[in-house]
Amino acid sequence: MPVSDVTTEQPTSDPPTGDEEGTDGHEALEISGRLIAKNTLLNLGGQIVPIAAVVLAAPYLIAQLGEARTGILAVSMAILNFSPLLDLGFGRALRKRIAEVLGRGETSRVAPIATTALLSQLAVGLVGALLLAAITPPLADTWLQIPPDLQSEARATFALIAFALPLSVLIESLVGVLEAGQRFGLVNVIRVPFLLSESLLPLLGVHLGWTLDSIAGLMLGVTVVFVFAYAAACGWVFPDLLRRPRFDRTELTKLFGFGKWVMVSNAVSPALMYLDRLAIGALISMTAVTAYTAPFEAITRLSLVPAALAATLFPAFSALSGQGHHARLDRYALRAAGYLLVLLGPVVVLTMIFSRPILTSWIGADLAEDGALALTILAFGVLVNALAHVPYSLVQGRGRPDLTAKFHAIELPIHAVLVFAFVHWWGIPGAALAWTVRVTLDALLLFFASVSLSREAEAQERSARVTPEARESLETPSSASNAVSRTP
Repeated sequence: MPVSDVTTEQPTSDPPTGDEEGTDGHEALEISGRLIAKNTLLNLGGQIVPIAAVVLAAPYLIAQLGEARTGILAVSMAILNFSPLLDLGFGRALRKRIAEVLGRGETSRVAPIATTALLSQLAVGLVGALLLAAITPPLADTWLQIPPDLQSEARATFALIAFALPLSVLIESLVGVLEAGQRFGLVNVIRVPFLLSESLLPLLGVHLGWTLDSIAGLMLGVTVVFVFAYAAACGWVFPDLLRRPRFDRTELTKLFGFGKWVMVSNAVSPALMYLDRLAIGALISMTAVTAYTAPFEAITRLSLVPAALAATLFPAFSALSGQGHHARLDRYALRAAGYLLVLLGPVVVLTMIFSRPILTSWIGADLAEDGALALTILAFGVLVNALAHVPYSLVQGRGRPDLTAKFHAIELPIHAVLVFAFVHWWGIPGAALAWTVRVTLDALLLFFASVSLSREAEAQERSARVTPEARESLETPSSASNAVSRTP
């Protein structure tokens, strides 16, 4: 008799499985392809509007602030981009853990997970803010080439922005709580005005004749408001988060077990992103950096699409993995990669064909001369990198952030050697080639890892289908045969 036919009849009074209801009586989170598609569109819409505002506001802001003040504001925003280094990797770990427990219907676990992550991040974020505030005097007076008449203004601005760091970390994790619960509509209702405020508040300050530190103070105050807005949204979706917050050491251990590997990736990623520009500036010129950065920033805007999809896929894959729905997980991953290829493939091909006229009409013939070939190479790399978002989400959704961190650590020295060598040999196109080689290697490693993890999950699923009764029936003939063979 085939093993699949050896089953025992389950009584109707059996308790529900993890796919239906969890241990605390709540329905398990249901993931579907339609839900993933809807949430991806919500994410994409939530990013496009603020980016359009940045593009429209930038010329007026530069004209009114002047180049020096605009540069100080740009450095301030760059400081905020280092907030992932202070989140302990908990922003992503929190998404993973909450999606898993919701997938099993264990809604009561959300409060201790979120509280533990948020309190830990707040403590580390405040320490980081104090350290950054302490170094603002040399940062403004010595390390950066800031005109003397603007140094006091810069010091105050950097100090205020320093205390926005822990708030940015908290916002990211509060967003993670909502995303893990598949509440992307609510996330973007708050996210769009928050991101718009980052562009519009400086315009308001300029219109009122404020100094940079006054503008930074206004932005800090508005950030506090949005922290409370996200916290209220989380409390509305998960009431226990406000009624019964609890720090849980066991959850801290689990969060750190996942988050420590995310921290490795967060530490390595800036080097992987900016080594090409450093190499061009060191080996060619700062003008060449502009010729490379313009096409790079333009073509990598296409990454908005896979990024919006990946933000949806990661909590969905985490929930499906926790539920044991490995076949559905793989099916959604293949479908997502196919959609990305169909959506971005034609755009990338057209960009590769018409790279020179595109750049000539945008940044002028002189810069286009060096940047056209780079844009062609970068376009291919962007497509490969876009597809890699899917296995990246799958690998981490299956609980293996160590693999992505190790891949980044492997890629860093390889990329460092290649980028300086290629820039030395081929100039700006060499930098584009080095970046494309790096993201292609990353994609291959991620696809290989995702296939290996899928096969491992399938093997475990097949093994789990064999019931104890089936194993006993399979083992009994073998035992009888052995007994006969020993009979004299």
